[in-house]
Amino acid sequence: MIKNILPKIEFSADKTLIESGEPITLRWNVKEAEEVILWESVVLPSAPEPLDWMRISQLGRKVKSTNNMEFTPEETTAYYLVVKTPLGISGRRIVVEGVAEEKPIPKPKIWEPEEGLIEKLDEKSHLAWVEEPARLKSSVMVESARRLAEQLVPFGGGPGQPPSIKISVNPQVIFEDESTTLSWTIGNANCAGKSEKVEGTSMIAWAGNYSGTKITGGFWGAGATVSCPWGLLPMSDSEKIDGKKLGGARHESHSIYAENAMGKSATAWQWVDILSVPQFTGASNATRIANIRNAIKTIDKKLRNGCIYNDTYLDTKVDAFKKGHLDRKEFWALLLVQLQNIGLVTFNCKDVTDAQWKKTGGVQWAIFKNDITLFWSPSHTNPNFPRWIMLALVLKCGFNNDLGKFGYSGSDIFSQAWDVATACSP
Repeated sequence: MIKNILPKIEFSADKTLIESGEPITLRWNVKEAEEVILWESVVLPSAPEPLDWMRISQLGRKVKSTNNMEFTPEETTAYYLVVKTPLGISGRRIVVEGVAEEKPIPKPKIWEPEEGLIEKLDEKSHLAWVEEPARLKSSVMVESARRLAEQLVPFGGGPGQPPSIKISVNPQVIFEDESTTLSWTIGNANCAGKSEKVEGTSMIAWAGNYSGTKITGGFWGAGATVSCPWGLLPMSDSEKIDGKKLGGARHESHSIYAENAMGKSATAWQWVDILSVPQFTGASNATRIANIRNAIKTIDKKLRNGCIYNDTYLDTKVDAFKKGHLDRKEFWALLLVQLQNIGLVTFNCKDVTDAQWKKTGGVQWAIFKNDITLFWSPSHTNPNFPRWIMLALVLKCGFNNDLGKFGYSGSDIFSQAWDVATACSP
């Protein structure tokens, strides 16, 4: 069974209201994560801030997935637990409020005029001017913020509740000649910002290895850091992501951060993959090309959602993984890179007889070449495109003759490749 790729995060403090210098204990337990980061900040933790989880993960320190630690904050402090997974990052925040030592409210200061300056006044106390205590000023500000928060009702939440964020990308996988739409709706907030992370790895055709391609390096960039002056990001909006204008296959993570006047915050994110456009030759037509493109998108989405990466049972079923000849997670990453660079591949559509189809099956991949041949016959006119294309990519990315040095026969290699391809098939 494929596990859920999303991490499970438990993060708590034994108390969140303390006197200055009083110790607290943080506890956390994280499952399904590659890395866990802890960061603390004493710079206005309850004020609107650029909550960029990627930036926080760079500032913090690595910690164990399950642990507890004692801290002694001198003032109000925010503690951030950031969790990294193959699909991005997420996190939790706990704010520990420090209570300052109570000081007595000073007695009112009375201004008394000089004798004889104002003769008509019967009582000097009429001229008294009293300073407003600092505590009263603070309570007025809190009350104003509370009233403002009560007006925030687009959807969900309420006074004292965190913002609600709905974010979607439809569709999540596109080719460079297509576009998609990022949409969001934010409720119970009056401050929101958006950030974007972009990453990708390029490949080139190469005749020096079995797969016919090699990685040439990668690129990484990021959009504007989330910022949050009041009302920066519309509470409900959408934007077009146009693959034609971006100039290169890539994986994008779009994050939205929102906060309200009560200091409650929330984040949400979605990813989108933009793939290079494959080439087609032979007996290709509009229907076959559309089916192949849709199959490639299906494979990419399954991989991003944890197929193979989370399939630990493959480590016992597939001998190459079991014996460490191939690393399952590295293999998963290489498949995603191959899909991102699918424009290097030519799909050769070919009509054959039923007898020929039985010998070749639905697909064939040639060593040292970037050609994938898909076969049609009178009795096999609608092949399982995702499974056959997945099989060709599995052969291309490692389950090929290169495994022969470990003593595997050709049929052994093909059988293992079929098991891996089936694990990600509909």
